Amino acid sequence: MGKRQKPHFITATDVAEYLKVSEHTVYRWCRQNRIPHFSFNKTYRFDNDEIQRWIESRHHQAEGGQDSEEEVSA
Repeated sequence: MGKRQKPHFITATDVAEYLKVSEHTVYRWCRQNRIPHFSFNKTYRFDNDEIQRWIESRHHQAEGGQDSEEEVSA
């Protein structure tokens, strides 16, 4: 049986830079539970693999319809 890889956690700043949105937008998405995250010591953290899956799922949803202004295009 293979070892499970440790998750790679990133910050809201990292997510904002990657998605090319403001940190304020990332925090708002967290408060609205629109993006996968967890809280640790009063800060938000993100599993890099979960963010990648979230982006892919948003991309597939967008292919079937129109994006809203706040949607992320991958």
